[in-house]
Amino acid sequence: MPKYIDGVKKVNAKKVKEDNPLPIFSNKNKNVEKSASGIFYVAAKSAEKKQDIKKPGSYAKPEEKSAESKVEENNLFKNIFGKAEFMGGKKINLKNKFFKISEMAEKRMARQRDKIELKNKELAARKEQKTGEEKARLEKIAAEKKAREEKHLKMQKENKRQKNEIKKRKGMAKKAKAKLRAEKFALKLERKEEWKKKAEETKKKKKKAIKIIILKIKQQSRKLLMSLAVGAIITIAVLAGLSYSVYQHPVTNDLNQVLIRKLPFPAIFVNYRMVRYSQYFDDLRLLGDYYLTEAESSLPEGKTLGKNKDQLVLEKIIEKRLLENLANKYNVKVGENEVNEYFNKLSAAEGEENFTDKIYNQYGLTKKLFNEKIIYYFVLKDKIKEYFIKDEKAHQGANLRIKKVEELLKKNPDDFGKLAEKYSEDVHALNGGDIGYIKYGSMEENLKQSITGLNMGDTSEIIKEEDEYYILKVRDIKEGRDGQDVWLEKITIFTNYTFDKYLEDLRNEAKIWNLIK
Repeated sequence: MPKYIDGVKKVNAKKVKEDNPLPIFSNKNKNVEKSASGIFYVAAKSAEKKQDIKKPGSYAKPEEKSAESKVEENNLFKNIFGKAEFMGGKKINLKNKFFKISEMAEKRMARQRDKIELKNKELAARKEQKTGEEKARLEKIAAEKKAREEKHLKMQKENKRQKNEIKKRKGMAKKAKAKLRAEKFALKLERKEEWKKKAEETKKKKKKAIKIIILKIKQQSRKLLMSLAVGAIITIAVLAGLSYSVYQHPVTNDLNQVLIRKLPFPAIFVNYRMVRYSQYFDDLRLLGDYYLTEAESSLPEGKTLGKNKDQLVLEKIIEKRLLENLANKYNVKVGENEVNEYFNKLSAAEGEENFTDKIYNQYGLTKKLFNEKIIYYFVLKDKIKEYFIKDEKAHQGANLRIKKVEELLKKNPDDFGKLAEKYSEDVHALNGGDIGYIKYGSMEENLKQSITGLNMGDTSEIIKEEDEYYILKVRDIKEGRDGQDVWLEKITIFTNYTFDKYLEDLRNEAKIWNLIK
């Protein structure tokens, strides 16, 4: 029997007299316990031992009572119910009441057993269902695995088939390409043979044509030679007449002006380079007065020029051609900005507007023409001059001497004065190259740039100018009233070869043919 029984009515134990209490509420009776929901009974220990206890959630039916247990139970009932006949002044039949309660408990236990059995059946059904579902799931997984394996095998077979197919196609394509190359090569050979045949046929035709022409020339050679001779004589006569008219008569002649504009008559050749008569005429007309004025203004007082305008123009044309040849040699180019800067420097004293008006009023030259014909060659000459100064071939002797001095200074920097006395070529050589203190503000720009960044005791690199190469040494620097004073020593090697002298030599060596008077 279960330990607790629900549904038992509560017994009002307070109304029982204390002097005659019921044995059911006695603390000595270990088989009876109290509960908040009523009275419950504990089965005998012997009955508990005989009953099998199973796992939770299951219930085993109790075995049938033996005769001894029944007698023991009756004795228990007598002990409990034989003593109490009255309760609260009323006679009660507790035995009948107990049996009713026990019947109700048995019924309740039967219902519980039914519920437990139903629950066990449901659990078994669920377990069986879960087992079936698990089995179905495992079967499904196995089927899917099998399907995947079959699919994988199928894909492998398909890939293998496709690879074989591709390999087969590549082999067929390779064969087709080889066949196509062979056909192209054969076609190329056929075309070459056809071209050879055509070339041979054309050669034969040309030979035939040449033979025919030669025969015709031989037949009509006299007539052809006579006509060529007549044509040449007429051409020479016409050119001679035109040349006589151009070269013997003044350029101001209207016919001569038309001829020199329309026909390329040469005026002069400079190193096999022709200068057209029209260019000479334009320079004479536009720049003659300017060249003449500038040449006369540069002469000392009391001396005459001794050259006319035509000669000055020819000399300037020759000089321009020589400068252009040097520009090609040194790869020198002049930009428009450089020309404008030079014009601004030239016109800085008088102002740009006044200077522009002056050249226009005196020489009839606009600013554009003046820049193109005059300033351009000034800038070109200055730039070529810089390259000429650095050209070791043009100053070979001076270059060798200054480099020798530089090597000796590197070995013995303290022997600057001795080396100056021995190798310097200027007047300061006697003083060991000592030129004394020079004000920094009064120095030329080249000298300033050379000593910039040098401290006391430092030696400069080789400084190259048009007529001399030199090396400087800073002996001392002190602050003066008007700025710094620098004490310098100098070793000078003269080049003895200026740019103007170089141009003069080029002019003398040049091959010039003058065709005009």
